[in-house]
Amino acid sequence: MADKALRYFTGKPCPHGHVCERYVSTWQCVECVVGCSSAWKAANPEQSVKSNKKWRLAHPHKVREWKLASQKRNRASANARQRRYHAVHREQNNARIAAWAKANPAKNSAKTMRRHAAELQRMPAWADHTAIGMVYQAAQIARVTWPDMEIHVDHMLPLRGRTVSGLHTHRNLQIITGLENRSKAIHF
Repeated sequence: MADKALRYFTGKPCPHGHVCERYVSTWQCVECVVGCSSAWKAANPEQSVKSNKKWRLAHPHKVREWKLASQKRNRASANARQRRYHAVHREQNNARIAAWAKANPAKNSAKTMRRHAAELQRMPAWADHTAIGMVYQAAQIARVTWPDMEIHVDHMLPLRGRTVSGLHTHRNLQIITGLENRSKAIHF
């Protein structure tokens, strides 16, 4: 059974002169409802914040879905914002990560071992270990040559991607900056 429409459009203006969709449940136009809502929020800012917080606590799954959809729609601007933030706060972030690793040695070890296990599971028998080592050696040379740059060895097709997983072979490895690697995450 198909869902009923929540809005309809007549082409006629509402009593306030808005020519837009109307809600089926109340017959009010969308612009009037938005205007009333905005006016109430401006007149009652504390109550607005309380009701918003209460709704978010009552509907965490909807909030999560909304955030994910927003991130997908605005991925480019979010990545740019993250790059700017990381460039300004690099030392603080590195210190925070190091402090967490020191305070949580078991979790840090488990994280490292999961990564190592993923590489082992994704390394085929025919993989050229010498070529893989050469890629990591080239990255080490780049780190020494440009000490101010953060150099990473990245898998072009991620080892633990959501839709597709790559292999740990020299043809799937690339040397990129840490900033590019973080913005790419598990996407390709």
